[in-house]
Amino acid sequence: MISNKKRRLAILTGGGDCPGINAVIRAVTKKAILEYDNVTKKFPNSNKVPHALLKQGFSFLSLGDKASARLLLQQVIKDYPNTNQAKTARAKLQQIK
Repeated sequence: MISNKKRRLAILTGGGDCPGINAVIRAVTKKAILEYDNVTKKFPNSNKVPHALLKQGFSFLSLGDKASARLLLQQVIKDYPNTNQAKTARAKLQQIK
């Protein structure tokens, strides 16, 4: 069963230049992509799948991978057309084209 408990991660810096922070943010984002993928594979019939796909797409976009982001956003629209996630995916696709 998927937990409804939200998990958050904060990356705090002392301000100013923080060497290595971009690498840390990229690593956390890549880990998030894998975790979202785990949700879609372990719980394919869950109502959390559209959200996981959407967030996975946004994560790829934040890494600059527009091609992967587009594929995932298009999958949300195709597989879950009447959801809020599909609406958000449509809007984001218009922004990144």
